[in-house]
Amino acid sequence: MPELRAQGGSPQIVSRLDAGLALTSVPIWRFRPQRRLYRPLDYNYRVADLGKLLIVIGAVMVGIGVVLALAGRTHLPFGRLPSDFIYRGKNTTFYFPLATSILLSVVLSVLFYVIGKFRQ
Repeated sequence: MPELRAQGGSPQIVSRLDAGLALTSVPIWRFRPQRRLYRPLDYNYRVADLGKLLIVIGAVMVGIGVVLALAGRTHLPFGRLPSDFIYRGKNTTFYFPLATSILLSVVLSVLFYVIGKFRQ
């Protein structure tokens, strides 16, 4: 009875006799796919890659923090644009930065468009 195996991304029909095994000497359960056990070497590489990823994420967060700290000293009107709504009640304050959100969206869209053009 042929079985279906995937090798190299495309499935192939392989009979048990093609594999060099006799039909009667090998039980059927031996033909089930085996789970791949990761060697300690693979695990160490994955942990090292995770460490590098965390370092990059930390560096990006530090960069964003520096940019925000410097932007606060420039007295740019972000958060105080004409269409940023602020409602101050007796015990509540509601702030909706509509113009700042639209401006940020446009800037990020242009930035990602330019990055996408350079990657092609």
